[in-house]
Amino acid sequence: MADKWTDRTVQAIDKLGMHRDPQSAAKIEKGALYLGVKEGGARSWYYRYQLNRKRRKMGLGRYPAVGLSEARNRARQAAARVREGIDPIDSRRANMAKTKMDALSAETFKSVAEAFLKRKQAGWKNPKHRQQWENTLKTYAYPTIGDLPVQLIDTNHILIVLDPIWTTKTETAVRVRQRIQAVLDAAKSRGLREGDNPAEWRGNLEHHLAKPSDVREVRHHPALPYDLMNEFMEALRQRKGVAAKALEYTILTASRVGTVFKAQWSEIDIEKRVWTCPADHMKRKKEHRVPLNDDAVSVLLAMKEFRESDFIFPSIGTKRGLSNGAMDSVLDRMRLKRDWPEMSAHGFRSTFTNWAQDKAPFPLTVAEAALHHIVGDKVTQAYARSDVFDKRGRLMGMWADFCSRPFSDETAEVISLHGDQS
Repeated sequence: MADKWTDRTVQAIDKLGMHRDPQSAAKIEKGALYLGVKEGGARSWYYRYQLNRKRRKMGLGRYPAVGLSEARNRARQAAARVREGIDPIDSRRANMAKTKMDALSAETFKSVAEAFLKRKQAGWKNPKHRQQWENTLKTYAYPTIGDLPVQLIDTNHILIVLDPIWTTKTETAVRVRQRIQAVLDAAKSRGLREGDNPAEWRGNLEHHLAKPSDVREVRHHPALPYDLMNEFMEALRQRKGVAAKALEYTILTASRVGTVFKAQWSEIDIEKRVWTCPADHMKRKKEHRVPLNDDAVSVLLAMKEFRESDFIFPSIGTKRGLSNGAMDSVLDRMRLKRDWPEMSAHGFRSTFTNWAQDKAPFPLTVAEAALHHIVGDKVTQAYARSDVFDKRGRLMGMWADFCSRPFSDETAEVISLHGDQS
């Protein structure tokens, strides 16, 4: 072995084991520089030293990425720390931890949330999901924890966010908690925080907050009393526009608002007077046949004048269906002309149910089938496979007639039909 190493000398060393730099004993106090050679030829620099009666080996980098001159310089710096009584390995780890903490401090909850939303939005089918996430986080989370380093957020911070709305806006509060939990899970997966998720419900927040089902106020969609249906329909039919027609059709078919907005001409058979709603348009993910009464058919025939796409009720000029708030906007404008009771587009399904229960000569199960509700337990469903389409057709005809004539206690009773009504 040469008494003096050069880069060429080091490059020639291929014997397995640890090789001490011959100059390190004289020039590097409190330890020595070594070149370690492993099987396969991999070589790395090490600084061996003793401090507080403990022998340690500190890695200084791989050769040739770290050359001889740089390795000696790193060894001198380590030796200087040893002379001061400081362990260079512990010092380096502390510096790395500080650097990591400094980097983590720059990652706030808000910055992590925004990055999370950007990555997730590609997988969301409904573009409104991002807006809903942003709105809830911006309103409830960001003011309290938005600027906090994500690794410092704890259960107390989450409680400060949730406490003011947990009993007054429970449904919203539950969504806020779930979304904060998702953001913090994403932060942990990126190595930005450690430990349990402080927004987790089980084993954590359940010990501090009341169970949501115990405090959530059940809110039903406001519904118009059925004795006002004739007056309302007369006022509605005086309004022009696609949204007004869509609302009329929704009422006459007792359908869900979202199903009507998605309805396409290919689903309609005018001749057979049937609207076949595909499974992916239905809440229960099952195909549903809707019998069309005369008034519903009249609406469809009128809508042919507006046809510019496959949607029956298009958003004019966009070749898309109407937006979710279109019908409620019609109701808002109608309230400007008359002080109608509180109601919503979806609430007309309740109006229909109340009318069917009080006035129709059919069991309520027929109305439930018209609403595409689940009727009975699993055993009942297994045997009752008929969709009672004919009875529903007669029921919807009665409903259209009821909506089109003035209400009075004497005339409101529906005339019984011939045949079995069970």
